[in-house]
Amino acid sequence: MCIRDSVSILRFTAYDEHQRVTGTALGGATFMGLCNLAIGESDFEALLADAEKGDNTTVDLTMSDISKGIDSPLRAERDILAVSLGRFRTGETPRREDVAKSLLNMIAYNIAQVAFLTAKLHGLHNVLFAGNFIRNHDVTMHSIVHAVELFSTAMDYKVDAKFLKHDGFIGALGAIRVQMGVMTPE
Repeated sequence: MCIRDSVSILRFTAYDEHQRVTGTALGGATFMGLCNLAIGESDFEALLADAEKGDNTTVDLTMSDISKGIDSPLRAERDILAVSLGRFRTGETPRREDVAKSLLNMIAYNIAQVAFLTAKLHGLHNVLFAGNFIRNHDVTMHSIVHAVELFSTAMDYKVDAKFLKHDGFIGALGAIRVQMGVMTPE
């Protein structure tokens, strides 16, 4: 799964066989655009620093806020994100850090859900995540892992989220393989 401005999900069936199976328009550019609109910040690193300091529960609604009396496989997890920005009301001015964390979680949970459902549909148990949106960003990776674990529990289907350490070199390695004649460009 490559997460940049948007998201592409590739399924690898062999060392040199892959296909794009799906994706989503919600990715890093969506996060940055929403943050720019909501808190007036467009610097990606500054937004991640804000998100690390943020407490999304001041602006989001959790399962415990909305599920009183509802039976759910996730009921035991009372702090699960239920509604992004659900506490935010007109006239209030939440902390920018809290809004950044909320928006980061909103995008990360969406990406995790698409990844989980795609893995389940294809009978896979491992999803590899790569791309600028997550590269060396612990808060983003934590949100994705947390969401994948929640979906795994709720759907009783184990999927592991894994992150490539040096994913910035994938394009260069592909170019070298094409140049060596090991693979052909598509």
